[in-house]
Amino acid sequence: QSVLLDRRRHDRENCFVDFPSRAGHDATVRGFLKRHTTHRRKCRGFREGGKQPVISPGLSEALAVAVCQCNNVPVANVIAAGQHVSNDTPGAIDSFFISEQIAGGLPADWFWESHIVGDKSSDGGARRRALLASLAHAARSLHAAHLFHRDLYWCHFFVREPAPGQFETYLIDLHRLRRA
Repeated sequence: QSVLLDRRRHDRENCFVDFPSRAGHDATVRGFLKRHTTHRRKCRGFREGGKQPVISPGLSEALAVAVCQCNNVPVANVIAAGQHVSNDTPGAIDSFFISEQIAGGLPADWFWESHIVGDKSSDGGARRRALLASLAHAARSLHAAHLFHRDLYWCHFFVREPAPGQFETYLIDLHRLRRA
């Protein structure tokens, strides 16, 4: 019931959605929702090899997350995904993908600007190296699994720092992931 629109592009909406927590009371869990409207001929999706059926961006991202998790690539967990083929508009497919929010996480470019640039502390260099090692680990995990991300930009690495100088990096926006 609580959907907050974050960004809208011509064929996609990015939103935040809150769900009741299993803990009960007034606690909520935040998810990240992507809604896609596309045409069947533009659906390329994640493929495991060979000829595959057409798959929407929402289901493609859910499949890509599953493949990453099976290969120890750090990604956010899937909450739900689905698609609907329109009967009104021939070839139109609506799909969605909801993942768990990476609590305390920021896109790597934002994290770098807000937490690393200007850090003149005695351990600033060590923090910078630890963050770069975490980013490299995420990319190395992806490539070791023979996967490649067609949009591997800084903003698609999500970083959190659970303790000073200890970083966790997750890959996001996987609907254009491919097997190498």
